[in-house]
Amino acid sequence: PAGTHRIGYFGKKMQGMRIFDISYQMPTLCSSTGSELILVDGRIRRLTPRECARVDGFPESFKIAESKTAAYRQFGNSVCVPVIEKIAGAIGKALVETTKKKIFTSP
Repeated sequence: PAGTHRIGYFGKKMQGMRIFDISYQMPTLCSSTGSELILVDGRIRRLTPRECARVDGFPESFKIAESKTAAYRQFGNSVCVPVIEKIAGAIGKALVETTKKKIFTSP
């Protein structure tokens, strides 16, 4: 199914302590704790730093910070790589088209 599905909170109602059903899309990762919790086979568990990297679209070869705290902050403060690639590609196309129009319509 489309969209995210928050099923609860763990501990205090902080953004980083949300629990999500993995059959839905993941939400934005939280950098304050970086610890999105997921429900898998009836058990709640924390995403690993590598899983956080995957959620954000980083390649498997991406080097993750050695400290788990630093790694969770790294991904919580990042942007989704495939989305940025699409945006950059669209901007590039628009710039090329604008440049072509200026070149061919200049007096």
